[in-house]
Amino acid sequence: MPRPRHALVIALVTGFLASVLGAQATTPYSQLRIRASGARNVNNEQLHDYWRAGTGGGVAIATPFYVGSIGATATLIPFRTRDPGRPNFKALLLGLDWGFELPAPGPAVGRAAARVGDFVMLIENPDLWLDSESELFVGAELAAGVQLRRALALTVAGSFAHVYTRPSLDLAILSVGLEYATRTPGWLRAILE
Repeated sequence: MPRPRHALVIALVTGFLASVLGAQATTPYSQLRIRASGARNVNNEQLHDYWRAGTGGGVAIATPFYVGSIGATATLIPFRTRDPGRPNFKALLLGLDWGFELPAPGPAVGRAAARVGDFVMLIENPDLWLDSESELFVGAELAAGVQLRRALALTVAGSFAHVYTRPSLDLAILSVGLEYATRTPGWLRAILE
């Protein structure tokens, strides 16, 4: 499996090539793509010796930008302890991304993106209302979808996140969901521009 920095380079190169080939010809902020999905951490890290990853969920929103597209994501994945002496926690990945739509045949859609964000561990601690730790992460995502209807697509996405903890950790996340595309409301477009 490629390291996250390799995935980031691949996403950027792919996006650049797609842009050069004319894959992006949409007016900035003209459309919103809203995705809701189930998410699962699928790799095995040292972290997984102590915690078992459960199935979580995510939301994402993207819009065309002057070059490529920009977006925001939030993914929440629960981790259950394998050792009673350690607390359970939920991993919340909040990210901003910059990517490109990829050329695809027929009803297919695709997107590659580089991502930076905050990895927040929400620790289950009965003595504190909110016990958390927060670390920087960088990563990439490759998503593909099939149009079900004009504005609705079934999507599959794979993403990598390199979290700058000590020791660092790499998360590979697979998500499956639905993406809805709509015109950006005028009031929101005025704010973004």
